[in-house]
Amino acid sequence: MLHRIDRHPAGREAPRSADHADDAYHTVEFDDHYVVQPNDVWWDRKEYLQTTGGKPVAEGFQYSSDANPVWMTREQLTALLEREAIEL
Repeated sequence: MLHRIDRHPAGREAPRSADHADDAYHTVEFDDHYVVQPNDVWWDRKEYLQTTGGKPVAEGFQYSSDANPVWMTREQLTALLEREAIEL
């Protein structure tokens, strides 16, 4: 699951994808999610991999939310927002 929060009109969601070459290069895979790392000079990609245990994805990796087999329920999303103190 690729965690991103976007605002869309009620009932409509545009598919999200990580298919740009830069996104693939900066994407890290974990057991149950992916993280797209910042593309900035201050970010240490190698250190992040070493400290988190994440693995780089294969070259040409693509992720698209409309092909994702795992979906959160309303209750799971509510719990995530409360746990992470995310304000909308």
